[in-house]
Order: sequence, then C-alpha cells, then structure tokens
Amino acid sequence: MKKFVLILMLGFLVGNVVEAQQKYAVLICGAQVHTSPGDANGMLDYTGTTGFYHWTEFWAEIYNTWEMLIKPVDLGGKGFLDENVYVLYADGIDFSIPASDWIADKYNPLTYYAPYAPIVDYSATKANLEMVFNGLATGQGDFPLLTEDDFLFLWTFGHGFTGPEDEYSSYLQLYPGEIYKDEDFASKTDQINCGKKVFWLLQCHSGGFIPKLEIPNNSVIEFNQSKDYHISLLFGETDEKLMPDPKDQRNFAGRIIRNSPNPFSGTTEVSFELNESADVMISIISELGQKHEVVHQPNVSKGINRIYFSSSAYPDGMYICILEINGEIVDTRKIIIAN
Repeated sequence: MKKFVLILMLGFLVGNVVEAQQKYAVLICGAQVHTSPGDANGMLDYTGTTGFYHWTEFWAEIYNTWEMLIKPVDLGGKGFLDENVYVLYADGIDFSIPASDWIADKYNPLTYYAPYAPIVDYSATKANLEMVFNGLATGQGDFPLLTEDDFLFLWTFGHGFTGPEDEYSSYLQLYPGEIYKDEDFASKTDQINCGKKVFWLLQCHSGGFIPKLEIPNNSVIEFNQSKDYHISLLFGETDEKLMPDPKDQRNFAGRIIRNSPNPFSGTTEVSFELNESADVMISIISELGQKHEVVHQPNVSKGINRIYFSSSAYPDGMYICILEINGEIVDTRKIIIAN
C-alpha cells in the first residue's frame, strides 16, 4: 500500500511545483530495443518490416515519459522546458522503425515533435550519467547550477540486479553493459542542491535503491514489473499464451496477466488470474492519480478471467490498471491509450 500511495503522489509532487524557479528532469535507460531477422522465438512482427523487435518497452517508456514532461500543462503534460530534460538512452540514438505504421509514427519524435528531435541527449553510459549529475551539482559545462528553488525529477528504467548476499547492493545496468551501484547513484544525486527531488525507479530490483535515497527533500517511487511477465508497450503482448508457466509455483492471490492490445484505441481486454474465488475490483487511474473507471465484481471464479475497457472517454496517455482482490491491491500494470 505504501508503494501505491507514493505512485498516486507523483502527480502532486510533479504538478505542484509551479512556484519553483525551474523544473528539471533526468531520464535514464541503458537498455535498448534489439532487432533480429529470422526466428523471433514466438514474438510477432507488428511493423510490416522484415525484422523482429525485442524489448520495445525500453524506448516506449522513455519516450512517453519525455512526452509527458515537455507537454504543456493545458494539454495534460507537466510543462517542463525541453532543454531542462536530459535524456540518456542506450547508444544515444533515437529509436525509430522504418515502417509506415501508426505505432511507428507514435513513437517517432520526427512525426509529432520534429522541432525537438532528436530527443536523446547522451548515451546512457556511466561517464555521461556522472557528467550530467556533476553538471547539475556544480553548474559546469553547459549545465545550469540548481538551487534550493528548483525541482528535479529523476527517472530510471531498464535492467537491474542485486549484488552478492554479503554486499547488500543493487545495480542499474547502463550501456553497453556497464553497471551503476545504488550507493554511487545516491551519492551523486545527493550533491545536487535543489528544493525537491523525486525519484521514479522502474528497473528490476529498484527497491534496493530506496534506503540510500530516502533522505530529507527526496521522494522515492519504486514501481517495477516482474521480469517473468514483460509487456511490450509498443507492439502489444508478445506471448499469446494466457496461462502462466507451469514451473511457476508461487503462492499468490492473483495477478494481471496482460491487457491486449497495448497500446490500444477502442477496446482492450484485461486478463487476470485468481488463485481462488474472490471479490475483485479493477481500477484505471491516470498518472496524476485521478481515478477514471472502477469495475467491481463480487465472487469471481478461480482461474483466468477477462474484462474489457473502452478508450472513448480517455485522452491519449499512460494509465495504471490496478487489481484489488478482497480489498487488497495485488498487482498493477501500465496501459497506453493512443486514439
């Protein structure tokens, strides 16, 4: 519940800094989309090209977050200046698909944001990350010197892992396979002097970063997905099987399996699994925490169930689908609407 409350606070934390002198953001994703010809290992080609695209969420996530930040407030964005948003992505090159397709266009900055393209500022290497952190802390180079009047939003996504048991450390994987330790991340960001910092951590094992970041004037949001149930946010679910892996013997009340298609326009199907019959509530909330739709179903049968949502009443953007079982939040998933 604590994590969920923090997620709901994001809109308040980011949206209510209108009195700040400036709003800044650093977006970091060291993993990149991969393409491969030939065998796609069960993955579908949604682009009309000859290649198969793996892990498209890495570009979709950083692109959507950048778009949310730089969009004007009256259009549903956060009103950040583009020059105040530092994007560190994989090899430092905007990802694009050579296909005439609405999804390819949706995630191509040249389609809707040509004046800002390319949106990636640096490759996501350790040297570049520390250059940005040091620049914001000291004002050296082309970076502004942040002050106590300023607000800083730090966002991470991609692969993450933990160290040996005797080390008690977590790591963020950067490009091309470099790693960044939680205590180094905390030390570097702590040197940046500003009135408020919000950390939104989405990489695997990001919870290990929290103890080192929880200091005064910091707000930490840890929201990662299990690596066993990845969702392709660009081209929809890639695994057509709804049943979980039979080797997975976890004792759980239930989970969201997927929503498909995702992104979607019109209707999407949300599939969820229950370990036993239960009362179920599924909610759709915006990134600001505004509750848009709630469906309550008492005494839902054990096993896999489905429910449908329409995008007709929603503006484009990213939403969070929340599954509650017998009054307890058990799972969340991200939904992208692209009407």
